[in-house]
Amino acid sequence: AGVSLTIALATTAFHTLCGWSWADSFYFVATTISTVGYGDHFPFSATERALAVLLAVVGGGAIGCLTASTLDEFMRAREFEHELQLFGKAQRVGGSHESNQAPIRPFWFWMSTR
Repeated sequence: AGVSLTIALATTAFHTLCGWSWADSFYFVATTISTVGYGDHFPFSATERALAVLLAVVGGGAIGCLTASTLDEFMRAREFEHELQLFGKAQRVGGSHESNQAPIRPFWFWMSTR
C-alpha cells in the first residue's frame, strides 16, 4: 500500500506542480523509484528537482520496506516448515537413536521438566 500511495501521490505532484503529462509523470516516478533512471526524462526546474529528490528518498524507503516485508514472509514460511519437520521428528517414538543421539523432543517437553 505504501508503494502504491507513493506512486500515486508523486505522479499527481509531477502532473500538477510541474505540468508534465500523466504518462510522463508516471513513467518518471516508476523509473525513479525502481532506481532504473533511463535519463530520457529528468527534472529541469528547482521544484522538479526537489520533488525528484523527495521521491528518491521516500520511494526508495517504500521499496526497501516492501522488499524487507516480502523477504520476512518468505523466511517465516521457511522457518514454519522447518519447525513442522522438527515437530514430526519429535513425535516419533523415542526419536532418533543413531550414533548415541538423544531423542528429539518438542520444546514443551523441556519446559515441563523444569
